Amino acid sequence: MSTQTIKTKPLNRRIYLVLSILAIATLAAYWPSFTVPFYLDDRLSVVENHLLHTGSVIELWQVYGMRFVGYLTFWLNAQTSTNSIEALHLTNFAIHLMNGGLVFLLARLLTRHFVLNLEDKQIVFFAAVVSLVWLVHPLNTQAVTYIVQRLASLVTLFYLIALFSYFKIKLEQFSILWLLSFVISIVFGLLTKQNFLTLFVFILTFEVVFSEKNRQVRYWQAFLIAFLLLALVYPFALDLFKSISVLTKETTATSRNGYFVTQTVVIWLYIKKFFLPASLQLDMGVMVANPSSGLHFVALLAHIALIGIAIKAKRYMPLFTIGILLYYAGHSVESFVIPITDLAFEHRTYLPNVGLTIAFCSLVHKYCKGYSSQLVLASVLIVLLLIVTTYKRNQLWQDPYSFYQNDYQLAPESPRAMEAFALQLIAKGELDKAEPLLLKSVNENLIQGKVTVTGLNNLMLILFQQGKYQAAINTAMVSLKYIKQPKDKSLILSTIAYGYIKMGWCDFARGLSNKAMQLDSSNVRAKEYFEYCSQT
Repeated sequence: MSTQTIKTKPLNRRIYLVLSILAIATLAAYWPSFTVPFYLDDRLSVVENHLLHTGSVIELWQVYGMRFVGYLTFWLNAQTSTNSIEALHLTNFAIHLMNGGLVFLLARLLTRHFVLNLEDKQIVFFAAVVSLVWLVHPLNTQAVTYIVQRLASLVTLFYLIALFSYFKIKLEQFSILWLLSFVISIVFGLLTKQNFLTLFVFILTFEVVFSEKNRQVRYWQAFLIAFLLLALVYPFALDLFKSISVLTKETTATSRNGYFVTQTVVIWLYIKKFFLPASLQLDMGVMVANPSSGLHFVALLAHIALIGIAIKAKRYMPLFTIGILLYYAGHSVESFVIPITDLAFEHRTYLPNVGLTIAFCSLVHKYCKGYSSQLVLASVLIVLLLIVTTYKRNQLWQDPYSFYQNDYQLAPESPRAMEAFALQLIAKGELDKAEPLLLKSVNENLIQGKVTVTGLNNLMLILFQQGKYQAAINTAMVSLKYIKQPKDKSLILSTIAYGYIKMGWCDFARGLSNKAMQLDSSNVRAKEYFEYCSQT
């Protein structure tokens, strides 16, 4: 009894010490984030979302469905702190910190079972480095500092709980509590964000790769399961495939093949940013690869080679294998064959980079034998460098003008970057500089078969101020066919109506205002323009 006490007490103290270090280091890196203002979707999705202030939980469920849990946390923020910036950021930070703790526990569990001949203090050190590198990596700031991207960090929380529970059951012993934890976290994860489904992709690939059964038996089992599933769905194949096709497309502007080919390069860009996080940006300025080139083919071959090497190395570097499988599984929804409007975003790396961090640290550990003072010093220096870089990135987030100017400089051909910087120029009264950026942004979007309502509306207002009414109306008319949401159409129609009022054509303005009100009864400006023209 006494021997057991002697062994466990120092270990517990080490774990508490590590968790304290994780909290202090993360707080140091994210301290400037607590006063970062609202960006992009923050206002519409959180601040000006009346449902969060006056709606009930049932209404929240009816509107958000598969993202209910994420918006429930925003609803709780609104109920308790009226959406104060500090409270919203503090919640995001707390979720991130909990994720870091779970990464530590997961890395410790995996190291204990897959890396032999290590003392407890060595296992704790390795897990602590994995967690620290991931926690303070600047690539994660978008999922933590950008308030509405809480969904990315929250789904990671449930993902890590489910993954840890799965490995506890598989590697140690079955427990009803761990089974409940696994099931409950799956339910909450699926109701937070769709990319939680990648958990099942990882578990399936892990079971296949690490199965101790004869390879031929595994192939026959996989063939039999596939045959039975095909037999079940065959009678409903056409309807089923049509339904699946509709459900797995966020946009029709990009084909599945075009999206997939583009992602072969995008994932390497993510990996590059992980190792060289010097040019981080909100919009990466990625364009659809249409047609594909030899570069995309080479990129695909490189992915296949990396996965193949990882699988081959499972016997002598199992943590590297697990990390690579987790990384690619984590990207299998947002960076595969499901077309999403935005081709690349840094917050999509938040979950997959747990795997990449494990893989990288295990590789360093494999080829740096022992835990020498040099390795410890190198680890400390890397973590300190990441803390400083993340701190500076969060400082940049504090000033929207500098932030968007930096984005525009990094991606000068990106329509989103042009539009965002133009809006900051408008806020500073520099309309002459903003107009060409907004015009180019709208035209570039139209070429791609899409348009952003904010950019179009602001371009029209600038042209109106300069007396270019017909040019503004013509641009809006061309763009209207690409605007799908009734509320967005209503906004543009009411702005066109304003232009006609300024030109003295109230008949046109009244008709457009009436149509705008039919599309969105809460459009106050449309009502004002309609009443004005009715009295004229």
